[in-house]
Amino acid sequence: MINFKIIDTGGIILPQQFYKSLSLIQEMFPISNVELETFNQKYEAFNFNLKDLSFKSRLTKKTPLKQGYFVVFWQKNNINKNEPFEQQNTRDKLVITIQDGLHSGQFIFPKKVLIEQKILTTQAKEKWHCVFIRVGWIT
Repeated sequence: MINFKIIDTGGIILPQQFYKSLSLIQEMFPISNVELETFNQKYEAFNFNLKDLSFKSRLTKKTPLKQGYFVVFWQKNNINKNEPFEQQNTRDKLVITIQDGLHSGQFIFPKKVLIEQKILTTQAKEKWHCVFIRVGWIT
């Protein structure tokens, strides 16, 4: 049994059994220390540990106008404004899950790649809040 923790109590939290991506990850790996995030609930935002690594997880949404999937990564700052995650205080890896009918997949990005691809903020520059993903089963 996994104990769940809510890391921010400022919003409404969906019960963890509704998180499809969490169920998928739990089926594949013995994860621990699951923390549901208040922000980005539409993207099933949560954090977890697997052995000695920490992960941040998001579920994509299918885009209505473009062929692909969209996912966001942001946090609220001290003045309640959205901002990208910072390099120094984020998890070791980011898991992006796609579940679309019979199709599903996961992308696991190490922190180094997120910095190189301008997804995490560094001291030098602010980065992106979102990612658009195209996969092979969409033509």
